Amino acid sequence: WDNLIYLAVGRVEYLSQLIRVEAPPLPPEIAQEIEEAKKNRWLEHELRPSIQEKLVRYMGQDKEKGREFDLTVDYILTLKRIQEDKCALCLIEMKFEWDQPEDISQWTVDRIHNSLGHIKGNVRLTCLLCNRNHRV
Repeated sequence: WDNLIYLAVGRVEYLSQLIRVEAPPLPPEIAQEIEEAKKNRWLEHELRPSIQEKLVRYMGQDKEKGREFDLTVDYILTLKRIQEDKCALCLIEMKFEWDQPEDISQWTVDRIHNSLGHIKGNVRLTCLLCNRNHRV
């Protein structure tokens, strides 16, 4: 909304005859929704490289084992939104940004059927702890 400028010009002889009219402010709930959407777009943009990096590692695992792989960053972001950033198994809020490689609350891609590769429909996002422990 803050980037939009409406221009309506009628017939004027001189530029000094133009007047600027400000739009009324947005209702607070709509302004808040817009700010949240901006924040989410920015966060998703920032996460793309780390998600891509992780997907490359999963692709390597699947290639090594002769399994199929078709995941994309957009698919992972969709799962992230659907699962509301929560682990599909224990429902804790997962970290999509972390400092420690072994942080047990970081997100991972878990294959539902381990005989298949990391393919759409066969994966869910889980925390590292659940991904490691549910196989046992």
